[in-house]
Amino acid sequence: MSILDILGLGADALQIGGTAYSAAAKRRAGQEAADLAEYNAQLYEQSANSAKAASQRQAYNEQRHGKYVASATQARAAASGAMGPDIGNIMSGALTEAHYRMLSALYGGEDKARNYVMNAAATRLSGQTAKRNAETASFNTLLTGFGKTLFDKYGAFNRPSSSDPFGSGDTSKSSKSSWDDYSLDVT
Repeated sequence: MSILDILGLGADALQIGGTAYSAAAKRRAGQEAADLAEYNAQLYEQSANSAKAASQRQAYNEQRHGKYVASATQARAAASGAMGPDIGNIMSGALTEAHYRMLSALYGGEDKARNYVMNAAATRLSGQTAKRNAETASFNTLLTGFGKTLFDKYGAFNRPSSSDPFGSGDTSKSSKSSWDDYSLDVT
């Protein structure tokens, strides 16, 4: 075994190692993208919960404010000696308005929460897609790298030319330098 053979084996080992490292790096990048997407999705879910909680607090405050307005109206009416259906209508209107504002606050919070949950789902899906694409790219890198290494090591093989499709003995084009020299004629 000559020094050139040893150097050739070393170069092959380095090329294979580089290919494996590149494939592993692509897989790692895909996993990191999926992990980041999961983290962002969890942040969206936390924001959804916060939006619901804030809307519930706002709804409680609207309801409390409505009761205060109705109570203040009743107290002023009693202090002035005015009572009757008009005061009842005013109090009822204040309570109805408060109930409407309470429901609007709850709906607004639910709507924001729903949007955050949809963003979380979309973020997770994009992370899973990035991971799947990285795994495919990693596998492609392995196939391409190892195939190139084997092709470089063993060279081109005897393949019939397009003018001699049945290999009747014309080997003048048997040592092709690249795969691009071979074409398939489908006419």
